[in-house]
Amino acid sequence: MPRRRTVLESDGPKYQQVFERLSRDILAGKYKAGQKLPSEAALVRQFGTSRITVGRAVRELKERGLVDRIAGSGTYVRERTIGEGGALFGLLIPDLGETEIFEPICQGMAGAPQATQHALLWGHTESTRATKEEQALKLCHQYVERNVRGVFFAPLELTPAKDETNQAIVKALE
Repeated sequence: MPRRRTVLESDGPKYQQVFERLSRDILAGKYKAGQKLPSEAALVRQFGTSRITVGRAVRELKERGLVDRIAGSGTYVRERTIGEGGALFGLLIPDLGETEIFEPICQGMAGAPQATQHALLWGHTESTRATKEEQALKLCHQYVERNVRGVFFAPLELTPAKDETNQAIVKALE
């Protein structure tokens, strides 16, 4: 019997890997508030895992308050709310998803007990044609428009206009 292909690459339990990938996609805005996630059958095909594995990952998403499950309808992304005394923060990390260091840090921030009263926006821009600099500036301006309390910013590296872009972002956030 041929072995099923999987898109999961890191170590650890498969359900945890599926959970981390889906939560990262939700927090990055790939799936918007109110949007229906793919069915469990579609997620099984996408990740190359069993239905039990996907079900456990989706239950974890629900327990963490990222999704709501509606019997007979599906799983929907929950609106991120700010608790009493909480604040809205943004993550502006252009290399998120491209390097190994930022994802665990961001996951830790989002999963920290103190994070429950705050909302953390993980930036995502729709344009795939825009340069990394253009995407970072657009995201910065979105955060300014949303009047976030603070932004966790990792400067651009190894791009042609990194210095000018980083300075423009810092100036916009002042």
